[in-house]
Amino acid sequence: MKKTNVKKISWLARTWQKIVNGVGGILMLLGFGALGIQAFLYLLNEEWIEIPLLYITSFGPSEFTSWLDNPASWIALHKIVYGIFDYVSLPLTLILVGMVMVAYEAEP
Repeated sequence: MKKTNVKKISWLARTWQKIVNGVGGILMLLGFGALGIQAFLYLLNEEWIEIPLLYITSFGPSEFTSWLDNPASWIALHKIVYGIFDYVSLPLTLILVGMVMVAYEAEP
């Protein structure tokens, strides 16, 4: 391999790492922002408003969301997936995925 090809690959890896780290930072900020809004509303109204992961399935129609709303097959899997999406917190998921993306290091 020529040195120019190695430099191009190294540049591409660093660029990809910066993009992944930036998106991860944005996801973390969104997660902390949603958590902050939840905390603010709790302090205001003394009632914790849950934001489950299931909330993101309400954006736009797709085969997955239609299956999640009205399953015609795989009923047992539907119960498991629906239970997970209803139980897991969206802000916590955003924070954790963002942290993983920020910690990502590309090897040149």
